[in-house]
Amino acid sequence: MLTSGQIAHFETFGFLVLRQVFSQAEVSSIQSEFDAVWSEASGGRPWSGETTESRQPFCEMSPPLTKLFADDRVFGPVEQLLGANVIWGASGATRYVGDSGWHADDYNGLLDTYRAIKVVMYLEPVEKDTGCLRIIPGSHHRSFYRELRPIDQQHSDLSRMPFSVPGRDTPGYPMETQPADLLIFDTRAYHGAFGGEPGRSNIQMVYFPDPATDEEVETLRQIHDQTQYHLRVPESFLNSDRFRIRGMVSRLVELGFESTKV
Repeated sequence: MLTSGQIAHFETFGFLVLRQVFSQAEVSSIQSEFDAVWSEASGGRPWSGETTESRQPFCEMSPPLTKLFADDRVFGPVEQLLGANVIWGASGATRYVGDSGWHADDYNGLLDTYRAIKVVMYLEPVEKDTGCLRIIPGSHHRSFYRELRPIDQQHSDLSRMPFSVPGRDTPGYPMETQPADLLIFDTRAYHGAFGGEPGRSNIQMVYFPDPATDEEVETLRQIHDQTQYHLRVPESFLNSDRFRIRGMVSRLVELGFESTKV
């Protein structure tokens, strides 16, 4: 469970780093399952190591990884931050090559007053100079976010310097992690990664709060319509023997969101 101080840290700065969440045995199991699911999602094609590649959906394809996002140690903090009746957004996995410029996952500006949380687990140690994810603390607040909008230019062109410094020199907090750690952040906060060897990998899980208004329901519909994998309802979730997993998609079913065979 998060402490009141951790909740205040998240609300103020937009992120948390949770240390030693998993045992080494659990980490080894997750890493093995990651490799197996990646191979299946890639049709058995080996990763080239030449470019960044992502796979979606990901955890939805694996019963062990499905248990991961519903685990008390993952879901509990998310529920504390988002409230009851958390909604499943999507999962993905990425193997990185090179830098990832500063960006915010706000779905083309749809997440203004409504928010989402992303939980990330890196499967190798990542530090400031070896490709860890960095975040600009407090950039999830709308007033600060708007001041930072020029930095979006760097996401598609890392040579751009709207604030007269390259991306790696833009002030940001390095969220250094070991494989047993978790990152939790407001997707509206600006984040990016710089440096590091090719092949550093992570799992990403996205959660939304229960929409409280018609406007928030419409926001979910627009996110669904502009993405390929977000806010779908895996049939395996509907048939799960775990109440929590069924609960994360039951609201989507009520709202008429589509189901998938995954």
